[in-house]
Amino acid sequence: MELFRKEHYIRQENMDLLKKINEARDAHETYRVSHSPNGFNLEEEEDECIILQLSQPQQQNYATPQNTTTLR
Repeated sequence: MELFRKEHYIRQENMDLLKKINEARDAHETYRVSHSPNGFNLEEEEDECIILQLSQPQQQNYATPQNTTTLR
């Protein structure tokens, strides 16, 4: 029974420490995360600008087999 109490105490202590870490991180956060509807997450510095550029997909050149067999 004593072992279970120690385990519970350690778990509670860990939870309290994690809470303090998260509070400190939120208070000193240097970037923000924006969630977009397409599932991408963008992390950016507050004073930094993100530039996105679109490009055409590269064409894949697949070799066509010379001897093809037809299954019937």
